[in-house]
Amino acid sequence: MADTNMAEGSAAVSLSIVSKYWAELDLESMRTKLDDVGLKIAEHQEEALQNRRKLAETTKDFKRTATEQAIKGVGPLLKQYQDEIDRLTKRAKHGETAFLELYQKLYEAPDPAPVLAAAFETASRVADLEAQCKKMSHELAEYRAESAEIKNQDLTIRKMEEKIRSLEAALEEKGMEVDEVRQQAVAEADAARVAQMQEREQQLTAMLAEAQASLAAMQKLHTTTQNQLFAIQSQSEEERMGRQTELELASSELERAQERLMALEREKLQLKKQLDSGSSAGTPGEGAAAGLHHASTVEETMRQELHTQREVAARLRLEVTSLRRELEQVSSMWEARVEGMRASLGATESHSRALEQELAARPTNAQVEELRAQIRLLQAVGYNSLVDEEGDDEEE
Repeated sequence: MADTNMAEGSAAVSLSIVSKYWAELDLESMRTKLDDVGLKIAEHQEEALQNRRKLAETTKDFKRTATEQAIKGVGPLLKQYQDEIDRLTKRAKHGETAFLELYQKLYEAPDPAPVLAAAFETASRVADLEAQCKKMSHELAEYRAESAEIKNQDLTIRKMEEKIRSLEAALEEKGMEVDEVRQQAVAEADAARVAQMQEREQQLTAMLAEAQASLAAMQKLHTTTQNQLFAIQSQSEEERMGRQTELELASSELERAQERLMALEREKLQLKKQLDSGSSAGTPGEGAAAGLHHASTVEETMRQELHTQREVAARLRLEVTSLRRELEQVSSMWEARVEGMRASLGATESHSRALEQELAARPTNAQVEELRAQIRLLQAVGYNSLVDEEGDDEEE
């Protein structure tokens, strides 16, 4: 009995220490800290990868530019540095892997602090009730011994028997109270676990709904962006076609102007020939001179018109080039934006699928009820075994 009391006391102390430790540990705060550490590890991994690449490129540049004698002198040293860097990288990788495995297990594990606190309180109450039951059992045994010694005294025997009956009734009441306390403890533990599961399920459901809403918004934004891109491309194509048409018209007008200028130049040459022939004959004609003046005036006018047409054609070419460049820039910008939105949409879909998988992996209400029934059955079997052992002790 002393060993049993010591074992129960040791178990209660151990349970108190464990409950106090997990309460002070504050698993939720630790998860937040571990999240920050995980992000820093990812950043350090990326920085280490970039530094290793830079170091490899620097080593290659040194080998290309250094002399053979310098390479022979520094080669072993570089090899030692590379070996040491590889060993440090391997050690850091092992450490990060171990941390991530521990972090994943702690992130998925439920917080045992509330359950341990409830269990410690229940254990204390059970220990007190069991102590009272043992004390009453001891008193009952003493009364029975006294009853056996004073069999000849009927009055005393009757009093003892009455007291025994009252003690047995009290013992039975205490046993029922112990049973109720145990059932209440089991129910409280089950309720706490179920409440925790339901809370986690609600959190996952809210996260899933948020992810689905974000996914729908991203899909809507993606559709809107594609429509805007198509409208901009159509508008730019229409403007470019309009400019192209104007350029073609200006080019046609320029060709016609050049043809007219060439015709006027031919007419001018003919008039000059007539004027020269008239001058050689001694009778210069006023009509030829007037025709030559008119041709010069028309030629000057056509040259001005040709210059204007060339300026318009050059301006239209510049505008077409600018529109093509602007269209390429707008297309590149929208394509980059669409690619970014597609990547964000893929990440959102992956997060949504992960939440759905985690929510599907949670136990259902039927499984929780089945677990409760099994726990109640085990508690009932354990209590009946305890009652049978106490009955055997009393008979002995």
